[in-house]
Amino acid sequence: MNTKWNKDVEKRILRKSRFTLTFRIVRILIVALILYAVYASVLDAYANTSKNLKKVHFYNELAIEWMYPNVRSTMPISSWDVNLVGIAKSTYPLYKKVGLHNVKVGEAEVTKPIWPLKGSRLVEIEGNRNYADFEFQFYYPKHPETQEPLNQDTVTDSWDTLERLPEGTVAELAFSLDAFMSPEELIEKLADYDLNITWMALHMGEYEKNSAIQQNAFSYGADGTSPLFGQPLGLTGAYTMEEDFMGSGLIFAINKDTLEESQNAMLENMEKILQESTEYQESNLGLQDLPNRYNYIKENGFIVYGAVVTGPSKELLKLQDEEGIESAQLGEVELWKWENK
Repeated sequence: MNTKWNKDVEKRILRKSRFTLTFRIVRILIVALILYAVYASVLDAYANTSKNLKKVHFYNELAIEWMYPNVRSTMPISSWDVNLVGIAKSTYPLYKKVGLHNVKVGEAEVTKPIWPLKGSRLVEIEGNRNYADFEFQFYYPKHPETQEPLNQDTVTDSWDTLERLPEGTVAELAFSLDAFMSPEELIEKLADYDLNITWMALHMGEYEKNSAIQQNAFSYGADGTSPLFGQPLGLTGAYTMEEDFMGSGLIFAINKDTLEESQNAMLENMEKILQESTEYQESNLGLQDLPNRYNYIKENGFIVYGAVVTGPSKELLKLQDEEGIESAQLGEVELWKWENK
C-alpha cells in the first residue's frame, strides 16, 4: 500500500530521524564517558602501583636530601595525579629537623611521563624566619689541590642571635671545620654536646688535581688563601627502601650507632642511581658527576668538612668555644621540643 506523501508524513519522518540521531549521539557520549572513566581509572591505578614511579619518587628524595642540608621528605610513598596524555605529577612537602620538630620549609614537585624514567623536578624551599639562612655555605679548610690553608668567613651574627634567644628554644646550625676529618672524628668531637647531627658536608674529590668533577670554584678575594666553597653532597641518616618500594626505613640523626648504616645506605643508593643514564642523573636529579664522586668515596672513604646540627639553642651556643668550628650559620628556630641525652 502506498502512503500518500504530505506534510504530516514528512514531519513524522523528520521527528523519527531526529530521535534516532539524538539517541545515537547520546549512546556515543555514554560509551565515550565509560571509556574515559575506564582509561582514567587504569592510569590512576597504574600510577599509584607503578614500581617505576615509586622508584622515581625515591630517587628524587635521595637527591634532595643529599643536595639540600637538613632537608628531606617524610613521605616515602607519594600519590601521583595523571592527566589524559599520561603525564604524572607528584607534589610532596619538605621538612627540616629542628630540635624534634619537623618544620615544613617547602615542597618538591616531580613531573614525568608514566612510562619512560625521564621527567623533571621543581624544588621550592622557603624559610620560616627572616634570619634563617637556607643557602648554607661550607668552606674548605685547605685547598684540595695545593693543600694550602684557606681563610674562612668570620660570621658573628649567628652566635649573637643564639645568645639572645631564650632558653626554651631549639635551633638549627650549620658550620664548617678547620680541617678535613672522618665522620667518626666529627661525631667524637661533638660527643659531649646535647645535639643531633643531621647532615655532613662531604668532600668527594672536588677541586683536586686531575679531578674529573666539573664544578665551579666559588671563592672571592685576590690572594690564594681566599675562602673556597662549593656545592657538596651530604651524608644523612640512612634512608633505605625495599626492592618492591613498598617499605622503607628512615634515620634522622647521625651518631656512632647509626653512622655505619647511614654510610652503607648512601653508597648502596648511589649504586642504584648509577644504573640509570647519565642524562637522568644530571638533568633530572641534578646529581653532577655522580660516578666520580662515588668512586672517590669508595677509594678514600667518607671525608667531611662541615655539618648541620640541631638542639637546644644554648647548647648550640657552646660550639662557639669549640676549637675547629668555623663560619657558623643559624637556620630555623622553634619553641622547645627536645629530649636531653
